[in-house]
Formats: sequence, structure tokens, C-alpha cells
Amino acid sequence: MSHWVALIRVLKYLKHTISHGLVFKKTFERGELNFDLTAYCDSDYAGCPNTRKSVTGRCLLLGGNLISWLSKKQASVALSSTDAEYIACTDAVTTIINMRRQLQHVGINIQGPTRLHMDNQAAIVMIGRTRFEKRLKHIDVRYHFIKQEVGKSVELTYVQSAWNLADLFTKSLPLRDHIRLRLGLRIIDLAKAKLIPDEKTSTKENTGEPDLELI
Repeated sequence: MSHWVALIRVLKYLKHTISHGLVFKKTFERGELNFDLTAYCDSDYAGCPNTRKSVTGRCLLLGGNLISWLSKKQASVALSSTDAEYIACTDAVTTIINMRRQLQHVGINIQGPTRLHMDNQAAIVMIGRTRFEKRLKHIDVRYHFIKQEVGKSVELTYVQSAWNLADLFTKSLPLRDHIRLRLGLRIIDLAKAKLIPDEKTSTKENTGEPDLELI
């Protein structure tokens, strides 16, 4: 696809979604305001046709509300999809640590590790190993700090690709998948939306699947 054709597609999308926006909704857990911090990360392996660099996507939600997101080409070329996921995970962990510090400065103390959802089980297993294989040595040492954060500030959780919200920030998706993940981030057509009132209690178990109450 040429750059001109891609630009036209972007402009068409912006034209037809000009009334879309983020919805921020109060959520409660056990009668108290929910400040649960969760994160999603993903990568599109070798997604750039010109450089074959992968694309990192990640997003953070506070109480189910989107507060931070990123779509960025990785600085180095990953030699496998697992390596690309590992690099994306490291970026997400860095953002989680900084966000926890910022929230603490405004009086919001996050209890326990933050759940980081990934759809690559191989990457989760690789991070948990005590020794790394030779094929991983090309990854810069800065990425390995993630091991010391697992269990302290971050808890890695597997989520199915269909429910990985960060997938929206890595590549173009089929329309049905795009809409599903967009709604999971609470990005809706504000001109047509019928918002559900805030609930005072929430008994929904955190499974990694996004809240789709606004559909």
C-alpha cells in the first residue's frame, strides 16, 4: 500500500469517526471507588514493510477507563515474534512503574502488582526463566530489567488475542475486531450513545476481558 493510499484511508476513518470519544465511568468494588490499574501490551512482528521493525502497542486503564496508550515502531529489529512481544512488554512495564508513581503523588496508592495482559504465552514463559537462550542475546540488556519487576509491581497475565485491547494499537484489524476492541476501550459514538448509570457495586470477576457494557 502506498503512503498516499494509506493517508486517504486515515482521513476517511477520521471523517466517519469525528463524533467518537472516550467515555470515563465511575466503577465501584465492594462499595468503594475502583482505582484498579490494569494494562495490555502487544506487538505486530515485522509489521513495517520498509524496515521490518515491529510495532509496539500498549494501553493502561484506571478503574476500567483508558488513561494512557501508545502505538510506536520498535527501535531495533526483533528476530522473532516472541522477542518483539518481550520488547513491547518491557515498554509496558516501564510505563506501569511511572504511572504507579504518578498516582501515588496524587494520593492514589495501588495495592499489589498491576496486571499486565499479554497474548503471547511463549514470552510469558521466557520472562519467567532463570537463564536465557543464546538466541536472546541480541536483545539489549535494558529489556531484562522486567524480570526483577515481575511479582513486585507487575503480574503477567495471559489473555486471548481477541480480548487484547493493545492489539488495536499495533495494526489494521478486520472491522468486527476493530469495533469490538474500540468498544472495550470505551471509545464510542457520543452522538448516539446511551450511557448506563454508574453502578455502586461490582461483582464482575477480573478475567482480562474488557468491560463491554457500553455496546
